[in-house]
Amino acid sequence: MSTSTELQEAASLSPADTLAVQPFAVRWTVIPAVAFFAGFYTYLSYIPLFYTDIWGHVAYGKWMLEHRALPTEDPFLPLSQGMRVIDSSWLSQLLLGWAESWNGAEALILVFTLTTWCTYLVLARAFYLLSGRVILGMVGAALAFFINFGRHGIIRPEIFGGLCMATLIWMVVRGEPWRSRAAVFAGRKAEDARQPWLLWIGVPLLFAAWVNLHGSFLLGIVVLGCHAAGRAVEVLWRSHSLWAVLKDRWVVRWTFLTELALAGSLVNPYGLDMIIEAVLFGRNPNLKDILEWYSLKLIDAEGIQFAALILLWIALYRYSRQRVSVVDLALLLIFGAGVAVAIRIIGWYSSIFTLCMMPHITDIGTRLLDRWGQRFAGGKLQAAWAAAPKLIYTLVCLLLLWCCFAVSPAGGQLLGSKPRARHELYNSETPLAITDYVREHPPRGLVYAPQWWSDWLAWAGPPGLKTVVSTNIHLAPKLLWTGYMRVSKGETYWSDLLNRWNVQMVVVDKAQQKKLAGEVRGSGEWRVVYEDDLGFVAVRNYTESK
Repeated sequence: MSTSTELQEAASLSPADTLAVQPFAVRWTVIPAVAFFAGFYTYLSYIPLFYTDIWGHVAYGKWMLEHRALPTEDPFLPLSQGMRVIDSSWLSQLLLGWAESWNGAEALILVFTLTTWCTYLVLARAFYLLSGRVILGMVGAALAFFINFGRHGIIRPEIFGGLCMATLIWMVVRGEPWRSRAAVFAGRKAEDARQPWLLWIGVPLLFAAWVNLHGSFLLGIVVLGCHAAGRAVEVLWRSHSLWAVLKDRWVVRWTFLTELALAGSLVNPYGLDMIIEAVLFGRNPNLKDILEWYSLKLIDAEGIQFAALILLWIALYRYSRQRVSVVDLALLLIFGAGVAVAIRIIGWYSSIFTLCMMPHITDIGTRLLDRWGQRFAGGKLQAAWAAAPKLIYTLVCLLLLWCCFAVSPAGGQLLGSKPRARHELYNSETPLAITDYVREHPPRGLVYAPQWWSDWLAWAGPPGLKTVVSTNIHLAPKLLWTGYMRVSKGETYWSDLLNRWNVQMVVVDKAQQKKLAGEVRGSGEWRVVYEDDLGFVAVRNYTESK
């Protein structure tokens, strides 16, 4: 029997040996998928750089490239000296720092575009293996993107973690016989099927890379652990024997894979401390003041979206004929609880939710497609699905890919077009004009700025500019962070805190810090020296601007 893991598009497809006539030929059903991903690449390439997060990571990467060492303290925050740094994204930061050195902001956008594009391409591939139909694989990828839509435009090391999660899902689909309909398991019992060597070799290698790219590697270990525990529960429920659980091949295999993932995660500069940091990171008290770490509320946009997903979950379970897997229930409940605790987990929940729903989407979608084909097209639709691969379809796919690449910024530069203007590279809320003023009038000491602008100001401002805090809020001592929040809200003693920190310049976001803006304007200690639609810059009255 063939060991290929490719699925048949439908039961009536022409035999595989048809492909031998034209080795590079594809079916016409591939064209819509190629068009979708080609357009998706172009869309991603025009997303501007967000003003938060990314610049602190780029600065870390450049610092490591210059010093050829990992930071032990934050080199850009003088008030956070003594706070140990366990840099869980050091490899991502090196990649971002190198990319910026190569071609500036355009290179960072290209890295984001390729990483995000590959993430959803891998997910589409995994969902295609589950469904056996290109259109249903695309539906799965689109669903995952829809769930994560509110976060997809933020460029930071998390994108590499997302790619690793997608790769893990693809590996799981390839290696799990009771979920996959791949031809390699046809005619075999699930318990007797062998896991491909891809899992035994790929899992430890994947986690060895993942642990150095982003702290989300811990979620990958949870995914594998859920497969081991879920399989154990299913065997125990069926056999009512603990001994049967211990002897079950797939319980043993998933347990070993979880251990391999944990072992691979130890391949990092910090050893076990990296895993401990990943476990304890979410408990940092400073995080409770950050929006993406808020708990889920049904009245918010994320809460409404989550409620809609629950309704979709119920509807699919109601009309699907597929059995409900304990593994899927464990994944849905654990990651759903994670979203309830911190809404930033929704980015990881998107791919896990879609993975667990795909068997039911496949069952319902296949029946609907077959029913519509018989009702509206008779045998014509079935014949169209069974159409032989043709080289002309391959040429159409290549044309679509080339057209979308040519109109993208990277393709345009390759073809000789002019570089994009600055306002096209950066998000519209990036304080470009404020930064220009600060660069022309360097502060004589520490700068207070909102943490979401601090990384950008330190990166694009005058050399040596230091801020009170940055987006690395977990590195701020609790007393410092409490003081920062008091100043940010314009609360009592805000001016005394700035005096204690010897702050010489204040940058205010007028939209997010309205009370502080009024306090600074009404204070006799500060005078506004520059203002635009986004914010203003104030210096001490005894400080003369240059």
